[in-house]
Amino acid sequence: MEYTKHRQYLLNQLILVLGAWKALGENDASLEQEFTNLLKALHPNMQTAISILEKHMEMEVAA
Repeated sequence: MEYTKHRQYLLNQLILVLGAWKALGENDASLEQEFTNLLKALHPNMQTAISILEKHMEMEVAA
């Protein structure tokens, strides 16, 4: 259960950081690095982490 909570936390943080990065015109290197670090924490394979995030966002929109 702890893994699920941590994964949910990472996904929520990714969405917040992505939103902040977009709001600042997509040119904030520190937010971009934070986003990359959170993706790596979610899954070591970047493409898999992005897929997980995309699916999470689809489920949030559908809810």
